[in-house]
Amino acid sequence: MLQAIEYQCTGCGGSFPPDAGYNDNGAFICRSCFAAREAAVNAAKRGPIPAYSGILRGAALLNNYASLLTSFGVISIVVATTMVAFIVTHSKEIAADAATLAAVVLGGVAIAAGFFIWSTVIRMFAELAAAHRDIARNSFKR
Repeated sequence: MLQAIEYQCTGCGGSFPPDAGYNDNGAFICRSCFAAREAAVNAAKRGPIPAYSGILRGAALLNNYASLLTSFGVISIVVATTMVAFIVTHSKEIAADAATLAAVVLGGVAIAAGFFIWSTVIRMFAELAAAHRDIARNSFKR
């Protein structure tokens, strides 16, 4: 009569057939002990979820820079408005025609629009950096 060969698990002490376990350098362990050990090893390798604080600092700096650019845009509109008011009130001393007035207004508006567009793009970069950080953090299993 043939006897079934069973191995003794060095992890949990249970017995298992040869096709239901692993030879771990001469020590036989069952599948559940092997899976538990692999999960523990993988968790130790993974380590804690990184915080990526540098990305958040950079995003905050980009947001501050965008706020500065927005302020410059507002200042350029105020300066253009002040120049138009000055030209209108002193039109007798300044031989200002409609072309000069239009150039001042359009120049101020163009500079302000440039600052506003620039600040919008910089804010989008900051938000993309924060979103990248969130995606990277979510790629780690908890």
